[in-house]
Amino acid sequence: MNMKKLMLLAAGALLMTSCGIYNKYERPEVNTTGLVRDVQSNSDTLAVSDTTSFGNLAWRTVFTDPQLQSLIELGLQNNTNMLNAALNVKMVEDQLKVAKLAFVPGFTFSPQGTIASWDGNPATKTYSLPITASWNIDLFGNLLNQKRSAQMALLATKDYQLVVQTKVISNIANMYYT
Repeated sequence: MNMKKLMLLAAGALLMTSCGIYNKYERPEVNTTGLVRDVQSNSDTLAVSDTTSFGNLAWRTVFTDPQLQSLIELGLQNNTNMLNAALNVKMVEDQLKVAKLAFVPGFTFSPQGTIASWDGNPATKTYSLPITASWNIDLFGNLLNQKRSAQMALLATKDYQLVVQTKVISNIANMYYT
């Protein structure tokens, strides 16, 4: 009987060691030479000699007209899409905070008190101060995945905010020059 339990325990331990439920992703090597703007020759028209990008410039350096700058600032302050994008960023930042706080233990404190008196007897007072603590252990990576998901959502929302800002600025500048 003991030998049978020992064999089952050993077989279970052997099976559990082979399980790789949550492995870290390793990116495969990809040969990217010659795909985009790779210098092929000195006469190549796609050869890039200047590494500064127009997209990395601040809009104030691109549009130097003071009247246009004031119109762009006014448009950015009052545009409902910009305000909505800013609120979305704030909301996703709060969701990230909540996802990070999932790793912290939780405490519950619920004090209670009762006063009872029967048939004119003096009142009896009863107090209860229960405190409960709980902590989730992230065995299968659920909490970590929620945190990573919130981080990626924050990046996506900030990128969306930048897209909205670029669209508003380009529309204002286009209408100004038209």
